[in-house]
Amino acid sequence: MLRKTSKNAGKEKKVAAERQEQEQKGREMFRIPMGTSAFELQKRLKQLIENGMLYNFTHDRPPKTSDSDREYAVMSTIYAFAKSRWT
Repeated sequence: MLRKTSKNAGKEKKVAAERQEQEQKGREMFRIPMGTSAFELQKRLKQLIENGMLYNFTHDRPPKTSDSDREYAVMSTIYAFAKSRWT
């Protein structure tokens, strides 16, 4: 059986502190990109609802915008979803 000496206890504390520091760095690395992408997705969905595009797309109404505008709206929304998911 090994006894914990003050030397071993000091090493364990150092390892635990290093682990906590690495975990904190990992959280910080993802926090800002995740927050940014969530904000962008929220903004995009708000635009779709406020501009009536979502209603037009789901109810097969004649588009108020050109086909290129519709395509841009769809592609940019898909991009925002993908970015929020894999950031």
